[in-house]
Amino acid sequence: MAGLIPLLGLGSSVIGNVIGGIATAGIAKKQQAALNDEKAYSESLFNKSSFEDTINRSDNAAYLRQLSNEQKENSIKSQRTAAITGATPEATAVQEKNNGSIYADAVNKMASITAQRKDQALASYGARRSALFGAQNNIDESKKSAWGTFMGNASTLGAAALTRTSNPKPLPTRGEIVDDTQNFA
Repeated sequence: MAGLIPLLGLGSSVIGNVIGGIATAGIAKKQQAALNDEKAYSESLFNKSSFEDTINRSDNAAYLRQLSNEQKENSIKSQRTAAITGATPEATAVQEKNNGSIYADAVNKMASITAQRKDQALASYGARRSALFGAQNNIDESKKSAWGTFMGNASTLGAAALTRTSNPKPLPTRGEIVDDTQNFA
């Protein structure tokens, strides 16, 4: 009976070590899944910011549509005024040229703002990737540490088991056997 207690302790230590290892692996798996989701979101956000068409952005498209409508109205007004005042076709052509320049300037300004946005997106993406790399490194280090702890515990438990089995308590000799029948007389 006395030899059974250390073996029970050893067995419960092994079971506790295995359960702890499984729990640690489950936590690491959840952390990795969350990190993978964050990496995918970051990549998607960067791609959206980097590859979007400047002209088709809703705010830019609305501005260019409004500018175009105003220029059409101004062109109609200019043609009516030219018809009333007797202006030459060259004067109307100059007005159309000015309208084209205004539109081109608006598109160029949008392109410039878009370049700034893309630079900001790239800087933000770089910082975010660096943080994600650090988080990945922390998860990897945690896994290594948990594995090291698990192996250390397994080594300690194995040594304890070998010590117990290699140095068993010797069986008593005939002279050491106590006669319990004397106590019942």
